[in-house]
Amino acid sequence: MPAIVFNNISKKYEIGLRLGSIRDNIPMMLRKLIGRNPKREYIWALKDASFDVDRGGALGIIGPNGAGKTTILKLLSRITKPTSGTIKTEGRVSALIELGAGFHPDLTGRENIYLNGAILGLKKREIDERFDKIVAFSELEKFIDTPVKYYSSGMHVRLGFSVAAHINPDILLIDEVLAVGDMSFKRKSLKKMTELRNNDTTVVFVSHDLRSIEIMCKEALFIANGRIISKGDVRDVVTAYQMYDMERINVMREKSDTSDIPDEVFITDIHFLDINGNERDTLYSGEKTTVRIDYYAPKRIEKPIFAMKVERADGLICFLVRTRHSGIAMEDLEGEGHIDAEFENFNLNAGSYNMHVFVNDSKDILLYGSRNKSFRVINKDVDFGINSGIYFPGIKWRQFRK
Repeated sequence: MPAIVFNNISKKYEIGLRLGSIRDNIPMMLRKLIGRNPKREYIWALKDASFDVDRGGALGIIGPNGAGKTTILKLLSRITKPTSGTIKTEGRVSALIELGAGFHPDLTGRENIYLNGAILGLKKREIDERFDKIVAFSELEKFIDTPVKYYSSGMHVRLGFSVAAHINPDILLIDEVLAVGDMSFKRKSLKKMTELRNNDTTVVFVSHDLRSIEIMCKEALFIANGRIISKGDVRDVVTAYQMYDMERINVMREKSDTSDIPDEVFITDIHFLDINGNERDTLYSGEKTTVRIDYYAPKRIEKPIFAMKVERADGLICFLVRTRHSGIAMEDLEGEGHIDAEFENFNLNAGSYNMHVFVNDSKDILLYGSRNKSFRVINKDVDFGINSGIYFPGIKWRQFRK
């Protein structure tokens, strides 16, 4: 029996409408009083979307910015209601959708854990039982009695995910906010999500990190302009999205007006070049290698940060490097170009790997674009295989006799 049934859902928003507080409602009432009612405009954030997720399943949701991904999570978590269609969920739903959502800034981390737990329907005794595990997982022991208004964005994510993942949810909804946290915590979070999934928790995961989607989920859903474009096997859906992305780049190249284009950077390709500048699909351990990253920015992006993460085929992170860690301040991006990352000695050992390149804003928080590429490394003399470790030291053996 499915844990989630999302049946023919549409969601319409009125552009510019803000309701809910006296401050928001007073201007609207005054406009009505003096006869100045502006023409209403609407946008369909979601249109005729349907999908099911089985209990213990993991569904990845991918698509460009503004596609409707977060709207799906808000509908599933009952933050908002559909304009039409029906939604059925089985069991307790826990969500981490917006940074800091559900936290009161003047309350401490400890107090917010109890507040969140109560909102999600836990009794104090149940929160007491989980409290130590929540704090330990978040790694915020020193700051747990500090008001969360002093927390960094990464600390918000740590605490928010820890609460969401440790209340024993039947359904866990996670948005792209995990990208704000550091890589070690993101890896730990993905491991926790896998553990929950193996214990029959249903996971819905929204991310621009296609590699994480492929690792975490067997099925995926690709959405654009509020409509589901493709759904099914995760690899087929990721391929469909990448093809769509390339078509979208070509359309944007032909446009002279970029005012309606969101802040995005398209990583159009990743190339591996040898010492002579020739492109290769297979790399040799210890050789000088250049990774060339082709990009296209439809509009000016100020001082972005490029990052490169390499994972072995089994998911082990081999390294993560950022331009800001190298003391390099990137110039503004606009139009087409490429970035070269030069390795004097590419010392990964023999095996299969995946490279994930992504571009963030100047504060290293907002994701502008990303791309994955698989590659293989071999040793010239012999292919030692995946169990021979990560690093190839390139040493020379010498024998001496007495």
